[in-house]
Amino acid sequence: MKKIVVAILLIIVSFSVYWFASYQDSQNTSVKFAVGVLEVEPQSGTDKLEIKKVSFEKPGFIVIKETLNGRPGQIVEVGDYMLPGVYENVSIDLPRKIPGKGVSINEAGRPVTVDMVAIMYYDNGDEGFNPNDDDIAYVNGKIVAVSLSTGLNVSESAILPIAKDDKQASVIVIYTDNGFSPNEVTVSVGDAVRWINKSSRPMWVASNNHPEHTILPTFDQFTTSAVGESYTYTFEKSGTWRYHDHVNASREGVVRVVE
Repeated sequence: MKKIVVAILLIIVSFSVYWFASYQDSQNTSVKFAVGVLEVEPQSGTDKLEIKKVSFEKPGFIVIKETLNGRPGQIVEVGDYMLPGVYENVSIDLPRKIPGKGVSINEAGRPVTVDMVAIMYYDNGDEGFNPNDDDIAYVNGKIVAVSLSTGLNVSESAILPIAKDDKQASVIVIYTDNGFSPNEVTVSVGDAVRWINKSSRPMWVASNNHPEHTILPTFDQFTTSAVGESYTYTFEKSGTWRYHDHVNASREGVVRVVE
């Protein structure tokens, strides 16, 4: 009888230890979800992004965006829709190779440092990525975004376009249902141009070519302006920059920037 009691006690103790360990694991997992883990080891020269670990508290996406001189560039790729959970060794195919740390190219005699950044977005409920509707993940007030070339977190200024409407514009361009007016403008390096939407539809100013906006990638609203709203861009490089309305690509204009 005594042996039976001891055996029962051992079973109860074992079950209690197992339950407690399982409970702790579940609690730890919840904590990991809450902090929005995104671990990426430095990588370059490959067109396949390897994410070591990522955890989603809510459904969302991993979005790859290009940065130029530490400022926002184009969205390069969007990963698959992901449900809440912890994922390891996630691969995302890219349309071009990841640049290495410190890689630069010369354009008009000026160095341009190019990088790619992985960003965590939370879905708005439609299971499709939309940069205007989906929310970027933040943890303790910091954006969840990692440089692919360094594996380190990046600042918000490298991800989100900085509003510059507070800078006095050298030239005002009015956008109507008939297009941009004036259609061609000339400014100096360092000058700002402001586009005011007075059309009957949203306006999205972006450099050619449509839809990639590759001629001057930072010259891009990355969103739309409603009627009465405006967009301002400061030109820091000389050249002839053709642009269009991304919503209605047949509407085009030209900004000539001189030294």
